[in-house]
Amino acid sequence: METPNLEFSSSSSDENPLLNEENRKHDRPRGGKKPPRCLRLFSILCFLVLTGGIGIMSFLLVKVIFNKEGTNNAEEALGTKSNPSTLTGPGKPTSRPTSGPTVLLREPSGDPREEKILSISGNLALQEGTPQRKAVSWIMEDDAMKLEPHDPRFIPRYALAVLYYALDGPAWNTDASFLGPNDICNWNTNIFRDGKPVFVGICCRDKTYVNCIVPDDNSAAERIEIFIGNNNLKGSLPAELTEIINLVGISFPQNAISGALPRSIGRLQKLYKIDLFSNQMEGEFPSTLYDLTNLQNLSLYGNKFSGTISSRIEKLSKLLYLDLGHNDISGTIPDTIGELKILEYLFMESNRMRGVLPTGFFDMTNLHWVCIASNLFTGNLSPRIENLIHMRVFDLYENRFSGMIPGEIGSLGNLENLRLHVNNFSGLIPTTIGNLSNLTRLFLDDNKLSGNIPVQLRKLTNLEYLDLYGNNLSGTIPEELGLLSNLKGLDIHDNELSGVLPSSLADMDSLEELNLSANNLGGQIPAAMWWKLEQMIKLDLHSNSFSGTISTRIEEMGSLQLLDIEENFFEGSIPNGIGALSNLEYLFLRSNDFSGNVSQSICKLVLTDLWVDCGATTQGVHCDCCTRCE
Repeated sequence: METPNLEFSSSSSDENPLLNEENRKHDRPRGGKKPPRCLRLFSILCFLVLTGGIGIMSFLLVKVIFNKEGTNNAEEALGTKSNPSTLTGPGKPTSRPTSGPTVLLREPSGDPREEKILSISGNLALQEGTPQRKAVSWIMEDDAMKLEPHDPRFIPRYALAVLYYALDGPAWNTDASFLGPNDICNWNTNIFRDGKPVFVGICCRDKTYVNCIVPDDNSAAERIEIFIGNNNLKGSLPAELTEIINLVGISFPQNAISGALPRSIGRLQKLYKIDLFSNQMEGEFPSTLYDLTNLQNLSLYGNKFSGTISSRIEKLSKLLYLDLGHNDISGTIPDTIGELKILEYLFMESNRMRGVLPTGFFDMTNLHWVCIASNLFTGNLSPRIENLIHMRVFDLYENRFSGMIPGEIGSLGNLENLRLHVNNFSGLIPTTIGNLSNLTRLFLDDNKLSGNIPVQLRKLTNLEYLDLYGNNLSGTIPEELGLLSNLKGLDIHDNELSGVLPSSLADMDSLEELNLSANNLGGQIPAAMWWKLEQMIKLDLHSNSFSGTISTRIEEMGSLQLLDIEENFFEGSIPNGIGALSNLEYLFLRSNDFSGNVSQSICKLVLTDLWVDCGATTQGVHCDCCTRCE
């Protein structure tokens, strides 16, 4: 640190009040005799020597202090900061005007406990109002255990007290017996959420708890884990937490913790779990995070972390669960991620990550669930995807992937959810998708796919939701789709499909939502669809060329909430049976060839929107309750 330049300048006799004759007259004792000239000169000389000596000594003292402790400590030594008292006594601040707030410090008392704490927290333990100072006061004055500094329980107890004050302990929903008179292993409680007991507090190995078990690593040392979720924790994680060397788990999900991860986090070499899910933490990941080589679970979802993922992530080779979703992380996925050979769950959704998926990505053959959605990833999906044979959920939606969906994807026999929507995939839907017999959700919508809907999809008998809308698919709707008896949602709107509806659609008796709008479909609706699809909630057929009439048996679709058949060629009267659909909220019938009246039974429904051709001059519909007329 640079030593301040302290200048000592001399003045002429005319400017120096000590050498000015007039001033000297007034300074001498009243009624005294004027001293001899030689004596006066000797006195002046002595004064100058003494003044110069004091100035030089002061300069050397300031220099030593600055070199040893820095500017702040030098200011304290010169009296420009508060005058400290003892650690436990009342403060006696002495201040002078400064450009910022005065920091009130206390002088160490020499207590061995205090000396131990100072070696950890430094001046924060002396500064009024800090969590460290509050913890010092508690452990030295109020703590019933009165532990000595050589006791291995002393440092963990102090560190947890700092944690309590740093995270606004007095405002917690439950204090979990923190700062109680017992051992820290008793600082816990069970609270009930949704009728189930939830453990909150400190969990130690070899202790019996409800809903808390600390993993055993066959060592003799104590193991400590902290679970404090959804408990109104506010503030930053203190560095003192990393002094608990036997800490194996940190879990503070669903709180309001802010600030950065302590840079000393790497000291906790026994950590197997960090769960900070849904907080307000920020900053880049400290490099020491990658030193936690025993880490199995890292959940940082729903914070404000930024920066990039280091290639050193390969050191976390024991990870089973990695969740970095919903942060502000940028950069690419490093190829070294492939060294996480036993990783099962990988979540990186809703960040600002970019680039192509590295080769190493497809070396993580133990992956069960991947979600890297809502980023800026680009490039093709590699055929090496066939290596991920344990994959159950694969979410790549809302990125910029392009090229064809590789046929090798059909090798993922355990796949249950495949969500590739909102990308730039092109080409045909691979027929090998029909091999994914465990698939329950297939979302390929909002891409640039073309060709026909593969008939091989009939083999997906466990499929519940199929979204193919917003592509360039053509041809007819395969009759084989009717075999998907478990399908609840079928959305293939906004394509170029043509032809008539297959009658097999009426056999999909689990169907709740059917959207075929904005295609080139025509002909009459299979009659059985109006009464067999009793589970139907939303039926959207608008902007096609359907014709014919609406069956009077539509009243049997008792679950229907939305019926949209506008912009077609339906004709005849509007069935009174629609009035029996008590759950109906939206009814869009405009731009058809209906005639007659909208019945009073329909008008009695509590509809949010009713739109028919009631404004037409010929072949129009008379309506007394429509919200809009065409």
